[in-house]
Amino acid sequence: MIVLQRSIFFLMASKIFMGNMPELMEKILNNLDKEIHSLYSCALVSRHWCEMSIPIIWRNPFSDYPFEPTFISIYISSFEDPEDDVKSILKEYGININFQTPLFRYVRFLEILGLDLLNSEVDHWIRIHLHDKEKDIEQLKYHVANLLLKIFIKYGVTLSELKLNSLIEIKPEIFYLLEQNIKFFSSIRVLYFSLKALKEWKYDDDFDRSYCKVLVKILKLLARNVTKITNIRVALYDSDYLPQLCHELALIIKSQEHLKYFNFTCILYSQHWELYGIVLALKIQKETLKEIILEGCAYSKGTLEIRTSGLYNASGVVQILEKSGSSLQRFKLLNDENSYFYDEDDEDNYSIFKFDKKRHLIKSQSLLLETLMISCPNIVYLCILGIAKYSTHILNLLSSLQKLQFLSISWNDEFDDESRPG
Repeated sequence: MIVLQRSIFFLMASKIFMGNMPELMEKILNNLDKEIHSLYSCALVSRHWCEMSIPIIWRNPFSDYPFEPTFISIYISSFEDPEDDVKSILKEYGININFQTPLFRYVRFLEILGLDLLNSEVDHWIRIHLHDKEKDIEQLKYHVANLLLKIFIKYGVTLSELKLNSLIEIKPEIFYLLEQNIKFFSSIRVLYFSLKALKEWKYDDDFDRSYCKVLVKILKLLARNVTKITNIRVALYDSDYLPQLCHELALIIKSQEHLKYFNFTCILYSQHWELYGIVLALKIQKETLKEIILEGCAYSKGTLEIRTSGLYNASGVVQILEKSGSSLQRFKLLNDENSYFYDEDDEDNYSIFKFDKKRHLIKSQSLLLETLMISCPNIVYLCILGIAKYSTHILNLLSSLQKLQFLSISWNDEFDDESRPG
């Protein structure tokens, strides 16, 4: 029996080594996608292993791999366009690179693209080759970054993940190419975008305008051409473009066929947070959604969690409660002094609403309680600790909840909720 097992093992190992079990080998190598050094070693074993390892290595070159960004030279070396002579432009900056024809058309393996990392790697690549370290390279960065986008689009890259966390300035011709080559966006499964850069440059109005205009253009393209996104993560900050960005986001949400995960963070300092139609868009996806996160909160068919920061208007919570309706069975409302906690008894089939509340965030306690009473009649678990000012609305709510089984309420008369500004 032992001899037979060894024979089977060596037979399978031989088949894997010779490339006779490609499906199994592909699964093994895909599990090494974070072990870039191991993948490079696999690529040296045999031609077959090389052919299977290289696409995984080049799937996400704009990442945190601890390597010099030589891949940019490889991308550029595979591209020839008489109208875009990058070599001449590089020479103007004293950069002379011997571009060699690559073994593979590496660009076709690209699947994950983060524009913030693209910009960072372009900067790194230029500075490695630049002799005059004091020379202004902003225009060169602009040209090289846009050239890379042009290469990706023209060579038929099909992205599965797009990160718009920090945008470069994009040439009009790139948007034209995107309109003509919707394959570039059409298979995206994961979308991230953020206004983090605006937070860092919050005093630069020109940057705000140009940044948001580019982002709005990209979101419009996505809303028209992408239907396969399963995971969306968004982080927004103060901006005059916030309503427009949220509008485009809502259109993207509505157009997806199998949206499963939605993470939305909105940190504001000068204006109230409104949902701008996002909740209504999410309602359309209720059959496929597994989790919603709103300002650090998570929702699923069994769970809804909300933590908020910044200015907040009760209408946002009210919209969520109204959409939860009769499916909501557990409700917890906590103030900051009661730190966010997790109960083992939450692991059940109940719908649950958790709200980690800052005292100044909800404008109207009565509006919240009335919404619970009207829209959420099936609550069996009600916990409101240390934030509610006593009022007849509490009694009315309790009398209306016919299925209530567990109740915990404490209030603070020092907190005049109704008179406090939103």
